[in-house]
This record gives sequence, C-alpha cells and structure tokens, in this order.
Amino acid sequence: MIPVYNSADMRAMDAEAIASGIASTALMDAAAAGLARVLYRALGGVTGRHVTIFAGAGNNGGDGFALASILVSHKCAVRVIYTGEDHAPTADCAFMRRRFEEAGGKVEAFSPSCLRGADAAVDAMFGIGFRGRLSGASLESAKAINAFQGFVIAADIPSGVYSDYGGMCEDAVAADATVCFSFPKPSCLLLPAAANCGQIFVEDIGVPSAVSAKFTPMFHMLDRACLSAQSARANRYEEDQTVEQVLRRRARVSKVGPARRSARTQFRSASSARRHSRRDSQRTQRRLSSARRYRERKDRSLYRRDRRGRFLRQAGDRARAGN
Repeated sequence: MIPVYNSADMRAMDAEAIASGIASTALMDAAAAGLARVLYRALGGVTGRHVTIFAGAGNNGGDGFALASILVSHKCAVRVIYTGEDHAPTADCAFMRRRFEEAGGKVEAFSPSCLRGADAAVDAMFGIGFRGRLSGASLESAKAINAFQGFVIAADIPSGVYSDYGGMCEDAVAADATVCFSFPKPSCLLLPAAANCGQIFVEDIGVPSAVSAKFTPMFHMLDRACLSAQSARANRYEEDQTVEQVLRRRARVSKVGPARRSARTQFRSASSARRHSRRDSQRTQRRLSSARRYRERKDRSLYRRDRRGRFLRQAGDRARAGN
C-alpha cells in the first residue's frame, strides 16, 4: 500500500530531507525529471513538440522552470508563462528561472493566445500550499488551461485544489494527469477534487525512506501489489474447491445476464421498500392504538357517572352533585 500524507507533513518531510544534506534544487530537478517522463509517454516523445508551461512564484513554479530546462535540452519548443507577478519568488524558483534564461529560454506574461499551437500544457502555478482563490494572471491562465483541447498535466497537484480534504476553488485547473512528488496528495484521491486530477502518477524525488518513516500517514492507497494479492487469495479459494463446484458457480452467474441482474436488483429494492413501508405503517398504527387506549384509561380514572348518567369529576363535581 502507498501512504498518503497531509501537506504539513510533506513540507516537513522536504525540510528534513534538505537538512540531511540533499540540495533543494536537486529535489526540484528530480521532480522535473518525473514530469518530463510522463510528458514523454503521453506525447510519444518531446522532440519537435510545443509545450506551454504556466509557472508561479513558489517552489511549484520552480519545478516548472526546471522542467522547461529539461525540455529545451531535448529540442522541444517551450513557452513559459509566468503568473507570479503579484508575489515575490522563492529562492529556488528564482534560481531555476535564472538557469532557464541563461540557457536561452524566454519568460512571457499571460496572453489569450499563449496556448495556440501547443501540444501540451503544464500547470505549475500553485502546489500543496494553495489557499483561497485564484486571481489575476493565475485565474486567466486556469481558464485558458480548462478551455485547452490538448494534454494537460499538473505538477504535484492542480492549481486551485486544496491539498488535504478534497476541496477546490472555483475555476480550479482540470488536468488529464497529475504527477505527485514522493507520495500521492489526499485531494488526488478525495472527491470532488479528485475529478480534476485525472490519472495519478507518483514520482520518487529522492526523499529518504528514513525521513518519511517518521511521519504518520492520513490513510493508505491500494497499489497493484495489493490488488494482485487480493486476486491471488480469490484464486486460492477457487483452488480449494473441486472443478465441478467452480464450474457450477460460474455457470449460475453466467446464466443471469446484466439486464436480468439489474431487473432483479430493482425488483428486490422495490420489494424491500414496500416491506419497510408496510412495517412502518403497522408500527404507526400500533402507536396510535396505544395512545388511544391510554387516553381512554385516563378518562375512566378521572370521570364517574352519576345516577342520571352524567360524567362527573371525582372531586369538585361529585360534591356539587351531592348538593
């Protein structure tokens, strides 16, 4: 199973890995290499392709600039749209941007035509630290990405998605694939945000297992090994039966087609609903009868009939009747 950690633990994990001697730029390069591998498989190669990268001012934007440097070295036509004018860039983001520009790359501001002719768009505007709403160039970029007809890939998590609980803001980026670094993010697996993440890829960026073992995951995600183990258990169960028993069971299942199974399920559901409705009605009738009997007993205890058949209260009315 694959552990899933919240955003605070992921940031602490990265900080501890850096404190252990791993360069932060090395983590970014590893993350960019994972993005490049997924892009390569999705596009069938990157040479001669046109890719537009939307990069913010944080470390997620630094991953985007590092990816741009890798793609340029493989003769890919890259456009980098910088959406972080309203924020001061982090030191690692500024370093990756400077390295990209020194290699001959150009950084542009957002324009409505920035995705014209592109084969793929990369969302590297915001990562797991996103809060609030998209605004300014980030909002316009997200709208352009969502209207784009080509392949959309998100770095770590789509911009506009809140990392920990499956929520997202309006106009959050809807990606075809999300490359999670080190571990899957909770919102990549929790609805409604999971619908915006597309296919999930997990790329190891070099965080030591001794570091990640110090943290407690929110939950675990099943991987192929777990599903294979479940399938193996099912196969062993069949092996314990005789061949005749297995064939009989499979024949019973195959005789009932999908339409018949659906009709049977609906019939059973309707029967169950009628049975529950009848049971509720009977319970209500019993309650009403009990209440009626209680009122009758109360009336009999409070009233008595005089000689003329009139109902009298036990105390005051009886005294008045005697007078």
